[in-house]
Amino acid sequence: FYLSVGAAIFQVLEEPNWKLAAKQYRDQKDKILEDHPCLSKEELDRILEVVSDAAGQGVTITGRKTFNNWNWPNAVIFAATVITTIGYGNIAPKTPSGRVFCIFYGLFGVPLCFTWISELGKFFGGRAKHLGQYLTRKGFSLRKAQFTCTAIFLLWGVLVHLVLPPFVFMSQEGWTYIEGLYFSFVTLTTIGFGDLVAGVEPTKEYPTLYRYFVEVWIYLGLAWLSLFFNWKVRMVIEAHKALKKRRKLRKLSLEEMRHYKESHKASPRLPPSPEDLNIFSFMSKKQEGYNDLIKQIGNAGTNGTAGSANKKMKDI
Repeated sequence: FYLSVGAAIFQVLEEPNWKLAAKQYRDQKDKILEDHPCLSKEELDRILEVVSDAAGQGVTITGRKTFNNWNWPNAVIFAATVITTIGYGNIAPKTPSGRVFCIFYGLFGVPLCFTWISELGKFFGGRAKHLGQYLTRKGFSLRKAQFTCTAIFLLWGVLVHLVLPPFVFMSQEGWTYIEGLYFSFVTLTTIGFGDLVAGVEPTKEYPTLYRYFVEVWIYLGLAWLSLFFNWKVRMVIEAHKALKKRRKLRKLSLEEMRHYKESHKASPRLPPSPEDLNIFSFMSKKQEGYNDLIKQIGNAGTNGTAGSANKKMKDI
């Protein structure tokens, strides 16, 4: 359903623009033929084919300045798009040997990059955990400390990785703010369409540190976004557990409900100490995947059913 809705909206928004571009292309071809009577339609199509092939090989087809896509800075950017799985597509290996090497380079580089980004995410998670412990020692309640850490985490990530970088791209690339924001999101989510790429415009002279800024921004942004998505997944899992528990309580008989309440009253919970407090459970040292959490939910449901059956046997 979500896929169908998205496809319908994209079609409504983008198809008219494509039709307009196709019409303008045909009109421009006709105008060129009118302005140059000695040029036949077949010859013009041949010229356009040569231009298209050159553009596909990464050759600059406008102006007199040729942009080398495979010099050292651009090769570093390409290598980064491989191991981060962004894959813009504006630069790609064309030779058989280059494509074979790309396969093996990505085969080993992608896991290494994901491991490094995971470690970077653990570092940020540790800082958030220390902040939560500091706030609780200062007298903040658990709920307030969680809210404060969550707000700082989200605000810091959105500002540093999504809201502010478009201003840099506006000054260096000449993009609009929407284009910069769009590029930031497409890059950090590793969608990587490649219609907009930073640092590859052949007519611009970029500052020396600009490409390094883009590289660091990508790695830090991927680490933050991975934490954010893990957090969202954990929230969905916790919500699923809560709903499952609520449905289970609704099915209990009055006698079972009384036993349930008495058992919970008999074991009061002690407030957590600042040292044991973990503000973001998804940032804990114990790494839990989605499948592990699903198994825990299933085990909890099985144990709960077995416990209910034992109580019924005791009552009998």
